[in-house]
Amino acid sequence: MILPFTITSGTTPTDTQENHMMYYIQMKSGHDYMMHTDKDVYTIAYEAYEEACLTDDYLVNITPICDV
Repeated sequence: MILPFTITSGTTPTDTQENHMMYYIQMKSGHDYMMHTDKDVYTIAYEAYEEACLTDDYLVNITPICDV
């Protein structure tokens, strides 16, 4: 399956608060947001994609932020 967006990786996220991670969600329109969650990266990707669809936008990138 090919996803219509990118999940940026390259660093190993550190779980600093009971497995919670923060992710920077980038949308094509520029309405970016942060997501603080304990879910796995693929679940986060689909939730972000669904949010983009609800707002008639496109998901561009998901970047983990390691310093939470």
